[in-house]
Amino acid sequence: MNTNIQHKLMMLTRCLRRAKLTLALIIASQLIYSVPIYAADAKITISKACRVELTGESTRRWNEISGMSPTDRLPAIIRELENAQRRGDTTFTTQTLDFAIKTITTQIQSLKQKDNPKLATILDQIVVLAKPLPSGYSLGKTYVLTESAIAYAQIGQSSKAKQTLQLAAESVSGIRNTPKDLIAAHIRTAEGWIALDKPAEAASSLNYGFEQTIKNLKDPYARREFLSQIVNLHLQINQPTKALEVLKQLSPQDYDPDITVTQIAATYFKAKDPVKAKQLLDPLLKAALATKDVEQREIKLMTLVLHYAPSGDLGRSQQIVSLMKRPNSFRARSWLTIAAESRKFNQPEIRESAIARLVADAKAAKIVDQFGGRFDNEWYGEMSNLSTTRGYHPELKALIAELRAVNVLGIVLKDLIANKQFTTARQMVPRPMIVQIDAGYFDETDRWLDNIAIAALEAGQTQDAEARIAGEKTDVQRLLRFAQAFHRRGNVAVADQLFTRSQVIANGISAMTRVFN
Repeated sequence: MNTNIQHKLMMLTRCLRRAKLTLALIIASQLIYSVPIYAADAKITISKACRVELTGESTRRWNEISGMSPTDRLPAIIRELENAQRRGDTTFTTQTLDFAIKTITTQIQSLKQKDNPKLATILDQIVVLAKPLPSGYSLGKTYVLTESAIAYAQIGQSSKAKQTLQLAAESVSGIRNTPKDLIAAHIRTAEGWIALDKPAEAASSLNYGFEQTIKNLKDPYARREFLSQIVNLHLQINQPTKALEVLKQLSPQDYDPDITVTQIAATYFKAKDPVKAKQLLDPLLKAALATKDVEQREIKLMTLVLHYAPSGDLGRSQQIVSLMKRPNSFRARSWLTIAAESRKFNQPEIRESAIARLVADAKAAKIVDQFGGRFDNEWYGEMSNLSTTRGYHPELKALIAELRAVNVLGIVLKDLIANKQFTTARQMVPRPMIVQIDAGYFDETDRWLDNIAIAALEAGQTQDAEARIAGEKTDVQRLLRFAQAFHRRGNVAVADQLFTRSQVIANGISAMTRVFN
């Protein structure tokens, strides 16, 4: 028996001093889950002191699990859940469930499709353990079941997701005397129904959460946060009228109308009610135009475009941009939004026009040379953030390509190389390609032309790579890089020639070093 197991046995024996030795050994064996020497229904009451020791040891193991690779982590979680099921202690079970579901939800995005069967097994175990928890554990039970349902949905098991979320919704009613927890549970359950594309069930959960907030929640901060969440979730399920009803319970200082009311207007337009959309949007536009400070006025107009264009009302969005008088980063983000949303709504002519206006603004602002450079956060930085959040990368890359913006041109070149558009990529590389890196400027021309040549070589086009390396007489690393590429392609003779040339150069450098030393 190794030292770790001996330590566990000693720990359990100490916390059960009054018990017989055989009883201590039986309980101790529960900790060593590879030795199931007892019946599954042979539950043993654990003293408070012993439970503290056991939960502490469990915490240590979960800390170890969190540092494991995804491959090792899933089997370890399965073992912990099996251990909790054998033990049959409610407190220990709830701790295990909490650790398990948090580990799953934080790591699920890093798992691969081949992990789905094992993940489904874990979720099945979690549900089996959570279902019999008594009413006093309703808060934790609701949380675990809701997160399990969402995880089921993420791996494509919609039937189990629905069944599990229904169990979660039923357990919410057991949460007593804690309005904040009850409301949070209703809201999270609604998010679960939204993840399962069940808007009617989500609306029901939101209605319960809203009623509880209005009737029982006195904390002004929590009240504001919950109502804001409920508004946003009603918009997600295309219920703008309900969102407005909830919004009336907030004071005007609790939200930004340029964002929230504009989003409600956009939802009305998506719901084929342009009249109500106009009724909400027109006062906001009038207030924005009445703003005397020029920069604040343009920020307000940009905000309206950013939150209204996703409705698909691209004509009205273009009208708002036309009221912005300067070719600055605010107008640029507005054109980027219209271009990207035009793609989503299959309006290629509007997209092409918006990108052209975006390019013209960048040139008029004389930002092209600095675009994406060390000190440019206002243009590229903000547009990159918007693209990452909303999936506008195709339009941002189109802008970079049109501007030939050298500081971020590599983003476009990588796409061209990945799509085997080698000729276009070569034509795109400026000569010289002076890129700002940290505090210095460097010519990246040769590096990118080499990248293109090696990618073409790996696709079976050898001419460019042979031409690129023919005159190299000093750079050993460059020769070795091409030698490896030729070798991977199976051109062993060329690879050997390049390797020999690199050795000759390296030997010459070594000899010169000895002379000067």
